Amino acid sequence: MQTDLSALEAEIDQYKKQIEGLEVENGTFESYLSHHEHAAAQEANTRKKHRMRNAPQSLTMDQKLEVANYELEVMAKEADAEALKADKLLDALRAFLEQADLRIVELKKDAYEFKRDIVVGAENPRTGK
Repeated sequence: MQTDLSALEAEIDQYKKQIEGLEVENGTFESYLSHHEHAAAQEANTRKKHRMRNAPQSLTMDQKLEVANYELEVMAKEADAEALKADKLLDALRAFLEQADLRIVELKKDAYEFKRDIVVGAENPRTGK
């Protein structure tokens, strides 16, 4: 009785792992199909005519490789585009910081000149000094 229960639990765990793998595979394939929606719709229509109803269908290793490579290329292009955006933003922020630094230097100079000319160099009208 105990061995039957542990065998069933092991089988359930195995099925759970298979399901997780299929979910990942399905997600990748759905992404691939969304990029090739028109071509996939035509292909699906021709397949429907030629296959049995409710028959399970799986991809061959070559098809899986094609899907994975395409998704990898799409992700690489998206990553490159995001890297370009980040570089542009970084350049803009550096320019902003440089302008802020220049403005700070300018303000310090103005403050020094004000202190020198007005505060220290001012003459007291009552004492004349």
